[in-house]
Amino acid sequence: LASLDVAFSQVVGDSGDISIAARAEALVNHRAELAEAVRTCNFVPTLVLAADREGGEIGPKLAEFFVALLQPELIEACPDWASSSEAARATLQEARDVSARLVVHLHRHVRVIW
Repeated sequence: LASLDVAFSQVVGDSGDISIAARAEALVNHRAELAEAVRTCNFVPTLVLAADREGGEIGPKLAEFFVALLQPELIEACPDWASSSEAARATLQEARDVSARLVVHLHRHVRVIW
């Protein structure tokens, strides 16, 4: 769900008209929206339970998913695309805010996750 393939699944016949910066911003926004949905729908226990049923090989993939949603690379660094417009700066700040809320939410489920 947090992958590039899913984030850009509606881009049909990529003609190259979308800049790398715009794609990076769109991916950050996609992951932030997904993180907010996971948090507000309290989906963490369901994901952990499903991963547990599938076996140990799913655990690392679930951790990778959570990391993608948290977007730690945005916490201190300011990506180049974020300085391109006021909307880009707002996208970056919203992604940081969503990440902070998801951290609190994940912390509430730390026993279930571990």
